[in-house]
Amino acid sequence: MVSGNGINDSGSNGVYLSGISGDLTVSNNEINNSGSNGILSENVNQYYGGMYYPVKMAVTQEGESDYDYPVYPVYPDYQLIISGNQIDNSLNNGVALYSTGDYVSVDNNTITNSGQNGIYAYNPSSFYYVGDEMVGEMNARTIFSDYDDEYSNPIELHIVNNTIENVGYQVETTEGDSEVARFINDVPFGFAAINLNISGDGYAEISGNTMGNNFEYGLYANSGEIDLTGAANTIENTNIGMGFYPVSKGTPDVDSDEYFAFLASQLKLTNDTIGTTKFVDQSDLFVDLGYGAFFAPGSPTLLNGNDATYTLGGATIAPSLNGGVTQAEYDVLEARINHFIDAQNRGLFFFNILPDTQGIDQKDVLRNVFGFTVPDEVGGSLTITGLPSIGGGAPEAPFNPNAIEPAAGDEETPTDGEVAGIQPAAGGDSTSCWTDASQSLGQGTPVTFNYGTDASSLLQDAASCGNGQGQNL
Repeated sequence: MVSGNGINDSGSNGVYLSGISGDLTVSNNEINNSGSNGILSENVNQYYGGMYYPVKMAVTQEGESDYDYPVYPVYPDYQLIISGNQIDNSLNNGVALYSTGDYVSVDNNTITNSGQNGIYAYNPSSFYYVGDEMVGEMNARTIFSDYDDEYSNPIELHIVNNTIENVGYQVETTEGDSEVARFINDVPFGFAAINLNISGDGYAEISGNTMGNNFEYGLYANSGEIDLTGAANTIENTNIGMGFYPVSKGTPDVDSDEYFAFLASQLKLTNDTIGTTKFVDQSDLFVDLGYGAFFAPGSPTLLNGNDATYTLGGATIAPSLNGGVTQAEYDVLEARINHFIDAQNRGLFFFNILPDTQGIDQKDVLRNVFGFTVPDEVGGSLTITGLPSIGGGAPEAPFNPNAIEPAAGDEETPTDGEVAGIQPAAGGDSTSCWTDASQSLGQGTPVTFNYGTDASSLLQDAASCGNGQGQNL
């Protein structure tokens, strides 16, 4: 355990862990002005008996691996906990994890003024299947690009409740020959608050973090399963909020299903969502998907961005609040999310676009949508009026049929008497008796059937039907 220390002005790393297997804790330290990394974990929980080997080794029935390595027992699950540290002014990374395996938690740290990345994690790969053959992931990559063989115990990484930002610090200087010191403010511009390349076998939970301010990216990911389903992360004042790039080099000249399948195995989003991320004032893009990101062979993966919020200049777009976005909001999102719409070899974010309901008048709907059309005079047709109300709440204001404006030609508003005096169209019958209606329909005559306004009128109408006795109304 490395805990409760003040570590200042180290020429290289503030805390350096290397070649160790076991449960380790680095907590509650103040680490300032490191010449390289605030905390570096390198080759931790990775080897047995002094020899590196892939944990997920392919073993034949004869007990030998495909690569003729001796088969060692599987490691116990060790833990590395990096928690509660204050790390400021690191030349490279606040926390760097290189070839570190098993369970790793980086939580509740305050990491400020990192020259490169706030948190950087890199793990070489375990095995990858090509057909029925198990090969090293890097061997698989050599099919398409130039990589060296390298293996690593996969990492289960939890980056939770950290504050990662570049806010500036004071640098002491002197002026000329004067012995009087003065302080100037220097604000480093880093690459990414969180930078992950942890192989297709790696997993990273990222939740509850606040990150940004003077970084190119909030989150930058090349590989691993990235889990953003937990507590909301806030990413503010970066050029790009999130960037996902499964290809760093070696992009083929011609797309192939095999290559896209390989890339899909290396970079994944848990539940295909960016969760409830809060994007705030990105200068360029909210999300940038690179070549092959979340692109299953032949089709894009549908990605959910509806639970996130997007704020620019104090105006926030929250798709989940109203069940979707307006056309204007969608246009903003589309301009700031680089995905399948922009290049047809990456994933696709989907948003529900709400219809424009402003300026719709009820009488316009009745006239223009439903139309109140008069039945054709040739052939039988049935129009039913006077149906009883089924409830469901009163409208904001009673509908006045007198307010219906003519479609064209007549600009005068009808009086109450004129509305009440509207008669059925010429050539049609009006009745409240099903028998009479049936007879008219049988003769090819248009019929208007009126239910009336109350139960007593219906009974009276039934009794007066031509054959009304015993009719089922």
